[in-house]
Amino acid sequence: MKALCRRMAVATVVAVVACSGSGDGAAPAGSCKTGGTATGSYEAACNQCALEHCNAELKEKAGSGWATQHFGGDGACKELNACLCHCLSSASNPLTCTFSPECLMKADAACIAAQSAAQKCLNDQCPSVCR
Repeated sequence: MKALCRRMAVATVVAVVACSGSGDGAAPAGSCKTGGTATGSYEAACNQCALEHCNAELKEKAGSGWATQHFGGDGACKELNACLCHCLSSASNPLTCTFSPECLMKADAACIAAQSAAQKCLNDQCPSVCR
């Protein structure tokens, strides 16, 4: 049950970030472009701090295209992100993707660890600009 709750939390974060996308621009194969950010913040200062101090952690979590709002394609959560990208491309309600058992099962231990490491880095390195 605890593992399922962690998977739901990771999927919720990824899906909320991925819900408002447009889909244009070059990106790693298998990724999708979103209107969200890997940091969870739209503040330029937060995203700049993240790029300078937490780039490796965010790449591992969201994929190498995170800074241009492309999620998935690579990184520890690539399977989860691929599932969510596929689901979001056809779903009328993005929440159906967030709680999709198929996608939730893609949030494995490596993905959950990457999510935690990225959040810890933001909390440690950028606390005044990423809230």
